[in-house]
Amino acid sequence: MKRLFPLVLVCLVSASCGLPQPRSAEDIQTDKEFTAKFGLPGMVPLQQEHRRGVIERAFNKTFGDPAETPRPVVLPPAVPPAKVEPVARKPRFLVAQWQPSTWEWDGRQFVWTLGAWVQPPPGMVWQYGDWEKDDLGDWIWRTGGWVPG
Repeated sequence: MKRLFPLVLVCLVSASCGLPQPRSAEDIQTDKEFTAKFGLPGMVPLQQEHRRGVIERAFNKTFGDPAETPRPVVLPPAVPPAKVEPVARKPRFLVAQWQPSTWEWDGRQFVWTLGAWVQPPPGMVWQYGDWEKDDLGDWIWRTGGWVPG
């Protein structure tokens, strides 16, 4: 009996100190109502949530709805022309491919990256970095690298 008492005490203490407890029906119902009213956490409403007043409607008719005005198109800076550089001599006894020198974008300006002899992954080809549009229509820099060929 003396050996069993500490084990029972530990079980009771651990049950009250953080083990998962089943959720009540009231909590589950509250979550369902919240989700029905506001959507899933992290969702962004696509339409305005408030009704427009007379003044706001008149303002939008006169000057245009700010939500519908197109964003100004800002083109990214053009990639500078490639510098002419001699290719370094291939190392002996190395099955390698030349990774060309290229311009890379560091977030503020273009930086020249020197080429090198490297061992590319099998079946890969070199692709230069370039600007691409993301899902929101913004320009992002896709860094050059080895891609499946």
